[in-house]
Amino acid sequence: MKSAAHGGTQYNRAQYGQMPDWSGLWNRDPAEGVKFDPKQTGNGFVGPLGPTTADLTPRYRAAHEEKLRQVAAGNEWDQLSDCLPAGYPRWFTEPFLREFIVTPGETWWINEQQSEARRIYTDGRGHIPDDAAQPLWDGDSIGFWDGQTLVVHTIRLTHGEYQRLQPDYSYQASTVERLRMVDHDTPRG
Repeated sequence: MKSAAHGGTQYNRAQYGQMPDWSGLWNRDPAEGVKFDPKQTGNGFVGPLGPTTADLTPRYRAAHEEKLRQVAAGNEWDQLSDCLPAGYPRWFTEPFLREFIVTPGETWWINEQQSEARRIYTDGRGHIPDDAAQPLWDGDSIGFWDGQTLVVHTIRLTHGEYQRLQPDYSYQASTVERLRMVDHDTPRG
């Protein structure tokens, strides 16, 4: 993707006025609900989500089925219930306000829940070296600008769940996002 973007755009302080303006407060579209699986029925705000259509490994399928059995028996643990961060990518589904702060070398996404701050480095650096890395709630994110689109690669997420009753993901999870502002009221991922 970076080569298709001709190496991406790296901004400096002199180009500050040319950078994308994502100022303002943002919230999740309630019509999209709290799901990551677009094929899943329901939206999670009104009634439960239907079964996930994710293709899970046998280990994670068994873990998800056990989670569902435990919830049906009245045993549910959720990191938010213990005042822990939602973490990435889960905070995309949380119904709280977010703010984007775009600077020449990094973009910050601040979530009002738990005051989480996700930093996406766009200054050309690579990921944290393996010998110094550890799992983080919001992962290790680097990115580049492809015109007005922010392309982000995230690794090293703390093991977690996408949402209650949803499958868990592991430390090996890796995501690529392409985010752009459709208009001043609508960011899209």
